[in-house]
Amino acid sequence: MAKRIRENKQARIQGDPIASDDDEERLVTVGNAAAMLHVHPNTIRNWADWGYIPSVRIGPRRDRRFKYRDVVKLIPRFQIRETL
Repeated sequence: MAKRIRENKQARIQGDPIASDDDEERLVTVGNAAAMLHVHPNTIRNWADWGYIPSVRIGPRRDRRFKYRDVVKLIPRFQIRETL
């Protein structure tokens, strides 16, 4: 149990979107969003610039973050459909 708590705490520190408890307000990085959607990080940045996905800027470097729920909404558009 203590090991799991320690792992979750470390994951939160590193920005792992899966480790957070609150799905609605959890923020993910450009890299995490790109990995979830199987696209290049620059594609995510372009989509944010074009308004396809809302983002927030944080920190002095003004890094982008995306709400987990906004990224998840895009997943069905990128799933590969099998044809029979």
